[in-house]
Amino acid sequence: MNGSVQSLDIFRRRSASLRSGDQENRRLLTTQRGRRQATFWHFSTMTSLSTKTGLLRLKSSFKRANITSGKGSFGFNLPPETIPKLVQRYRTIPKLEHDPSLREVHSLNGSNFFVSRDVFDRVGGFDERLGPGASGTSEDVEFAHRLVRSGRSIGYASKAVVYHHVDRNRLTEEYFKQSHWRQGRSRLLIRNRSAGEILFNLVHAFAQYGYYTVVRKERNRYRSKGRIYHYLGMIDAKQTNADHREEC
Repeated sequence: MNGSVQSLDIFRRRSASLRSGDQENRRLLTTQRGRRQATFWHFSTMTSLSTKTGLLRLKSSFKRANITSGKGSFGFNLPPETIPKLVQRYRTIPKLEHDPSLREVHSLNGSNFFVSRDVFDRVGGFDERLGPGASGTSEDVEFAHRLVRSGRSIGYASKAVVYHHVDRNRLTEEYFKQSHWRQGRSRLLIRNRSAGEILFNLVHAFAQYGYYTVVRKERNRYRSKGRIYHYLGMIDAKQTNADHREEC
């Protein structure tokens, strides 16, 4: 998953409030293009701090590139006791490592992105099956897929930085498991897969996990472990859907 649970929770609350006209949860960037005014919405996490300078850089990036959606970068205020090795192992803290010279990307991360109100409405907003209270994650990823399919570009503003506080509990085995489990459930909703395909991929992930354990490549071992939880989440979602159909 590219964004955190807190991130997608703020997406849901903000997307709902934007539709209902609640001004308190809006972050608006406004720029004048000729006689037509375009308004942009900025989405970030509940634990983030957006600086005035960062928001002005977002506005500047939009005007210069004439884009209607984009992703910024972000930094972290890591707890003092955080061990860098855990950050590298679990990768449950999203990192943006794009080349600063990059102008366009193909996805969004809920930690820091922006989109024009017009495009948000035209593309259809967030998929309400995804995110907290539903599948648990991936609203940002699915929304980005529809943006790209609609022929729109997603810009990258490397200097538009949002700073995030990181909960130490995110650097644990349990959070790692639940994160990938939720991602699997969500990705099944985005694109349905057959039971045979899921089982094949699960067996392949187990084989990779075993191999990387033997050769002691920890990062690859944890990537495979994440895939195992990912496909187990898909199986769980399929079983849940089957049970609901039987009840109906």
